Amino acid sequence: MALQDAFFAAGLGFVLCLFYSVLRFVLGRSVPALIVCDVLLLTLGALLIRSAAVSRFYSGLPRWYDVLACVGSFFICRSALFPMFEKIRKICLGIFVLPGRLLAKKLLLPLGSFFHTQWKEYREKKRLEELEKKARKRKKRLQNTGRVLYNSK
Repeated sequence: MALQDAFFAAGLGFVLCLFYSVLRFVLGRSVPALIVCDVLLLTLGALLIRSAAVSRFYSGLPRWYDVLACVGSFFICRSALFPMFEKIRKICLGIFVLPGRLLAKKLLLPLGSFFHTQWKEYREKKRLEELEKKARKRKKRLQNTGRVLYNSK
């Protein structure tokens, strides 16, 4: 019975490995994606082992050999599947992302340079207006020529 439970747990490890590989394939190789994938893997793995122990294993509790079989199966499958998923990911990036980048360079780069020159002209115009405004303020104001009447006694 214990051997049967260990094989079942190894199958769960394989399922976890497939889930993890697909999730890493979709989310990518960034650090936040890695943290999310690892947290989901540990949570789902604990949930699967516990639910399998309650419903399927003969003892009703996850034993150390069940957990060891699941983790061992996960790492063995991971070492076998990781290179394959990385090759598929590189192929998909080459098919979808690189042409998109080239298209963006051809279309958006000239558009960006046009807006950049427009922005520089606008900034220069504003700068000249500010200088003229300051120059008008700096003009000396002459004294008022009108007479001032004082109350005298």
